[in-house]
Amino acid sequence: MRFFRPSLLFIVAVLGVLGFLCVKLTFENKKHITNEIDAYTETGDIIFRTGNGFWSPYFGLLDDKNGFSHAGMLLKTSKGSWFVVHAEANDDGSDGFVKNTPLDEFIADSKKFEIKKNTMSTTKKNIFIAAILKHLSQKTPFDNLFEINDEGSKVYCTELIWLAARIAGIYDFGSAVKISGREFITVDSIYHSSFLQDTPN
Repeated sequence: MRFFRPSLLFIVAVLGVLGFLCVKLTFENKKHITNEIDAYTETGDIIFRTGNGFWSPYFGLLDDKNGFSHAGMLLKTSKGSWFVVHAEANDDGSDGFVKNTPLDEFIADSKKFEIKKNTMSTTKKNIFIAAILKHLSQKTPFDNLFEINDEGSKVYCTELIWLAARIAGIYDFGSAVKISGREFITVDSIYHSSFLQDTPN
């Protein structure tokens, strides 16, 4: 654990530098948004969040525009319920894996959030969604060392999205950023993706 905390602190501070481009959404009532997003949100769209967790400030602080620290993919079930598929760990880095969290729960403790429209072609989006759901079914472990060259054996939130896009044949959904000789997929690099667009309020 002595090695984990310092290295994660450094990497987290570094990761906050980039994000994804797309759709901005603000809701006054976070607890009842399902009906409001049904009209313009689909499975495969991306949600960004700034949370209240221990590490959130380190991921979000360096993004002087949006400050988002976490991202996941929206999933609508056959019963009409919305979930977020994302890679997340506890504040100490333990018990992390790709999970499926109800949307209301995902945003309940957030300071702010945005939903952006995924504009991939239908074929590519279906492959993208399937790739993320495969990680969900496997409960792929969270990558607290933020290593992108391990063929997806472990993933962090933005890496999960980036890898799924690559499987769909899209190699510029987000760009790897090299810091101190290592490559990272930051929230900012995903937030500003040309495949994400603003959603109407």
